[in-house]
Amino acid sequence: MFAGENAELTASQKDKLARFAGFTDQFLSADKVVIANPMYNLMIPAELKSWVDTVNVAGKTFKYTAEGPVGLANGKKVLHLQANGGVYGAQDPVSAIFNFIGSDFRQIAVEGHAYDPEKTEELLAEFIKKVELEAQAF
Repeated sequence: MFAGENAELTASQKDKLARFAGFTDQFLSADKVVIANPMYNLMIPAELKSWVDTVNVAGKTFKYTAEGPVGLANGKKVLHLQANGGVYGAQDPVSAIFNFIGSDFRQIAVEGHAYDPEKTEELLAEFIKKVELEAQAF
């Protein structure tokens, strides 16, 4: 049962909150962040979703205003590399969150290899070229 914001936390709960805050601080202190993941059934892996939740923190990476939420991660360079069997066109949770918090977000995805397996090697080669090009500027 939840006892409200004045409830005393257990040692285990305090430890979990400290680790959560540590991930947030690690993100904020990094010069650049690179995320690489597959897309499974229209969703990112659960482990990545859990980490993203530690980055999307009111008062640290975004704030609420009378005009709506405002990102606070301005200038934080984030490069997202993603493999999608389908074609999603950057319509995924990672893109949404990192654009929401105001980071300098870039995404490169290899998409559609499940639709046309014969083109997998071609799609992968194109993806690698894009990543190499982006790495020079990132």
